[in-house]
Amino acid sequence: MTVPFVFSSPLFSCEVHQPPGTPCANGRRGMPSGHALNFFSAAAFLGLALRRRALTAALFAIAALVALSRVYLGVHYPSQALAGAALGAALGLIAAWLARRYLSFVQRLGGQGAAG
Repeated sequence: MTVPFVFSSPLFSCEVHQPPGTPCANGRRGMPSGHALNFFSAAAFLGLALRRRALTAALFAIAALVALSRVYLGVHYPSQALAGAALGAALGLIAAWLARRYLSFVQRLGGQGAAG
């Protein structure tokens, strides 16, 4: 099995739910996936700010499902969803670090859930 064969398979194609020959990103959608970016940044921010493991795991699972749905629906290539996830997680972690460092109410919130 060669790489071109694998990526030409309908399983890996974003054109599964579109008419044949229709490009995946038809000009309205691009790099990175905004849905993936937003959900991963929210998951990273809330996970680090609140320090609750169960909530963090649930939020990242939902964010992953959202990113996968964008590929499944054919509106983004997998690389666009991954780029959105990576950028969103990085921005969320930076924002949470800044919030915990400089905002006293976030410091108090994070201290309450450290054991969970």
